[in-house]
Amino acid sequence: MKKMDECGQLLLIAGFAIGLLLLISTVLLNSIIFTSNIAAESSADSTGYDTANIIQLTSHAFQEAHENDRSFNESYLESFTSNMKLMYAHSGYIVSITNGSFYDPYFTENGQSDGNHNWTVVKSVENVSDFKITIPENNFTESEHFQIKISGLDNEMLWLMTLRGIESGVNITVKNSTDLIYSSENSSTYLDLDIIENSDYHYEENTQKGPYNIQFVNGSHAEGYYLIEGELAGGMEFKTSRKYMVDADISLRSDERTVRISVPVSIPINND
Repeated sequence: MKKMDECGQLLLIAGFAIGLLLLISTVLLNSIIFTSNIAAESSADSTGYDTANIIQLTSHAFQEAHENDRSFNESYLESFTSNMKLMYAHSGYIVSITNGSFYDPYFTENGQSDGNHNWTVVKSVENVSDFKITIPENNFTESEHFQIKISGLDNEMLWLMTLRGIESGVNITVKNSTDLIYSSENSSTYLDLDIIENSDYHYEENTQKGPYNIQFVNGSHAEGYYLIEGELAGGMEFKTSRKYMVDADISLRSDERTVRISVPVSIPINND
């Protein structure tokens, strides 16, 4: 009887030991799976960070490398690309950067035809010293129009220029909050508008009620360049412009994955 009790105790102890081993094995397996998932997520996050970083650096380099008209300082770009290859090689990446041809931008937020066409170009403006709009090829249809809108911070419209396609070319109108203050027809295929210097537009006298926002409306209806320079409400000077667009083709390759992207880069006027 005593032997049977001892056998029962041994079986109980063995069962308990097997259960404990199973529990430890399960915990260790879950820990391994969790660590593996964290490592994979960390790798994906790293790739996303590296991609965002190289996009920002490449955009800035393209803007700095732009020379007169539609050309780049090739030695600058070659030096930049070599440095990027060396920097990312330490992280296990092979980098390739090439540029496409220059092209005229739209007045959308990103310069593309399908970009955000109603957007705020500059916020909280106190005054503007230079404001130029150039449309190198007037190709408005009669159903299309592009607007430059000045609104107070309460969204009250202070000044509005509308460029509308007509049979003979383009109709340019300017309104303030209550009246039509300018209207003319232009048959030229090239429009070069100096909004500050042309007193017929009455820009300054209708925007003294600052601060205000400068907006482009229906920017996908027109291609061209802009330059806006002045002072913000806090006293800080600003200058924003766009002359050309160019696509930067970037390839970022490692043992785990390959990322290929084409980034539209806005080239400012102030580099000319």
